[in-house]
Amino acid sequence: MLKVLGIKALLFVSRKDDIMEELFRQLDTLNLPITDYAITGSGPLYAHGLIPLLENDIDIIARNKAWVKSLNYKNPKTGELGDLIINLFNDHIQIFNGWSYSNETVNEIINNAEIYGGYPFASLNHVLSWKKKLMRPKNILHIKLIEKYQKNEYDNLVISSSQEIRHSSN
Repeated sequence: MLKVLGIKALLFVSRKDDIMEELFRQLDTLNLPITDYAITGSGPLYAHGLIPLLENDIDIIARNKAWVKSLNYKNPKTGELGDLIINLFNDHIQIFNGWSYSNETVNEIINNAEIYGGYPFASLNHVLSWKKKLMRPKNILHIKLIEKYQKNEYDNLVISSSQEIRHSSN
């Protein structure tokens, strides 16, 4: 019985990796300039290892050359909050010209992006602020994950700092 569970788990991990590889392969084909977009939505949680995979799409916020280039692939539609959205690859990649869920401007979100695996991801603080606004069921879990992660990062930083101080005083 353990071997069967092990194989099933391995198949799930393999399938999960295949899904994520395919999403990022699709993103790569767009050749968007890295300085003009950021992956937002739940993408930053994936980048930080807080969730094992994205549900089924990558949300991207784009400006300038990245937005103009995206317009070459498909005409945008107006989203429920007024942002323009380009849906590509059967809606697996959604490119937004704004992120109305947030108090930040497009430029602020992109300028504060963090690079993981060669891709720009919006900051966790950005994700936390808009998820707290929406408070959908999955957002509540994501908020808890981000807050726990940030607390652990802060606690580790404090521990590291105090250890360095002790070493320097010896």
